[in-house]
Formats: sequence, structure tokens, C-alpha cells
Amino acid sequence: MRQRPGVQSSSVLLGPEGRRLLYEQQRNNAGESVAMTLGWHVGTGGGGYLFKEGGGAGFQGEMRLRPSLGMASVVIANSGAFSVKRFLERAERVWAA
Repeated sequence: MRQRPGVQSSSVLLGPEGRRLLYEQQRNNAGESVAMTLGWHVGTGGGGYLFKEGGGAGFQGEMRLRPSLGMASVVIANSGAFSVKRFLERAERVWAA
């Protein structure tokens, strides 16, 4: 993972093995990769990322991790018409440049 100034690359909660397990893509009983880790969904756009999404009555949100870029993003919107995914795709192109 690329280290950014002021960003800690280790965790106070998980050791290296725990972090590896949390981010490792899982497999089904047939040995095929599933688009999940133990803690995240796996996205393939823009070089790959890990994400959690959520929503409810009148709001939606998404957290993304891009370990290869040393970048994380969180967007929460209180409008069902606002596309959190589309916003993140556009914003991350700018942030990653």
C-alpha cells in the first residue's frame, strides 16, 4: 500500500494477520472467488476497491477503501435521487490524480 504523509499503515485493533484476513477475498465451496472479504464487498472498477454501502428512509451512503492508492472515502447523502456511486467514481478520479 502506498504510504501517504501522516497516515498510519498499522492498526491498533488488528495485527498484520488479522488485517490480511479482513481484506482477503473469499471463495465458495467450489473454490471460486466471491465478491466479498470477511469485512467488505469487492468492487472492480477503477483498479479495484473495497466498499460498504447502506441506506434507509431518505438517505444513502458508501465507504470505499482503495488500498493500492492509500485512499479511503465516505459519502453520505440525504437524497434518494443523489447517486453516491456515481459521485465517488467521479471524485476518486480527481483525488487519485
